[in-house]
Amino acid sequence: MTNEHQRQRDSFQERDQKIPDERLLRLNQIVGDENHPPIIPVSKSTWWFNVRKGIFPAPIHLGKRVTVWRKSELDALIKRLSEEARNDTGRN
Repeated sequence: MTNEHQRQRDSFQERDQKIPDERLLRLNQIVGDENHPPIIPVSKSTWWFNVRKGIFPAPIHLGKRVTVWRKSELDALIKRLSEEARNDTGRN
């Protein structure tokens, strides 16, 4: 391997380390459809209602017809909802 190739490879490795390992999910991947089991089992209308209320994460608009959410934000939502449910059951 030449020095130039080595520098390019090192540059790519450094770049890859800076890119976060983050997935973006579309709505059908979140609420489920015939091809995807739900991550959060609610209807699309319930999802959008809770997005508008600020309970669920805000979307990222990649284009006119492409809307996604960060998986890390969904993971945080699931954790928060689980903790709230656990706290609510402990009060009864």
